[in-house]
Amino acid sequence: MSDEAKSTPPMPAVAYAPAPCPTCGARTVKEANGLCRPRFDETGEATCAGQDEDESGNLTQPTPESVAALDEWIERHGRH
Repeated sequence: MSDEAKSTPPMPAVAYAPAPCPTCGARTVKEANGLCRPRFDETGEATCAGQDEDESGNLTQPTPESVAALDEWIERHGRH
């Protein structure tokens, strides 16, 4: 293992918090099932922007703070 690999801190985890679907505004999976239309990626696979949910059925999105921490980690350590 290289010295750089030994000194690289672990990649931070992305934290999620309840948030509405950025596509349709639904706050729960039940609402999204009636409101949201799937997006299609370049392979034709359908996904929903609000597809992550917590144990109560509330839609969740990554927190801005955890995304910023991940972006910073990638900027510092993600290039080889």
